[in-house]
Amino acid sequence: MTRITLDLDDDLAAWAEEQANAEGFATVGAWLADRVRLLRAASDLDAALDEGLLSEDCTQTVAEVFADIRSRRSHAA
Repeated sequence: MTRITLDLDDDLAAWAEEQANAEGFATVGAWLADRVRLLRAASDLDAALDEGLLSEDCTQTVAEVFADIRSRRSHAA
């Protein structure tokens, strides 16, 4: 595992600490790592959506794609 050092303004550090505590993370570092994972997942999703929507095979609008995703998630729960 690689260690990254991050300097934050006091108010931003306090906010991050509050968020980490509120969401049940043991440390701000664990919370930040989770945020980075979420950003990577969002980036991967963006890329996949762009690829699909730009393909000639795509017949759905963006709204329809997201409606399908929501429907799949609600059926999986």
